[in-house]
Amino acid sequence: MLNRESYEKNRSHLPEYFTEKILEGGCHGQFGSYGVQKGDGTPTITQQEQVEETVEDILAFVQEDCDITDPSGRM
Repeated sequence: MLNRESYEKNRSHLPEYFTEKILEGGCHGQFGSYGVQKGDGTPTITQQEQVEETVEDILAFVQEDCDITDPSGRM
């Protein structure tokens, strides 16, 4: 789990090309599909919604960063 205080204190050390994506309503346990984890809180989106948003963000990042297109037309 991320120590938010330490992260905020040290984020100036991240590289210029760093990209941050905050998944509102998700939680650690849903991301890894391994159930409730200490400190997770209560998710406000379903696990399926979290997975779909994560996949969309990864595909968009890869497509933009690598300048590629998806032959299936999904991207």
